[in-house]
Amino acid sequence: MTTVTVQDIKALKFCNRGARQFFEKNGLDWSEFVRNGIDAETIRALGDEMGLKAVAEAERREQGGQQQ
Repeated sequence: MTTVTVQDIKALKFCNRGARQFFEKNGLDWSEFVRNGIDAETIRALGDEMGLKAVAEAERREQGGQQQ
């Protein structure tokens, strides 16, 4: 199971403010995300382009940084 983390958001150079707004808009807990990350499937299910990029980055990271 892939977990999207704050490091993935930073790697994509997404700003925290925009990411926080994304979480708020989608009823997700930002503080919990910062502490523990979030399951990629939760983000994927939203179908949001920004979220899908974060999922792809998390998957890349978990594969050791190799391109998919």
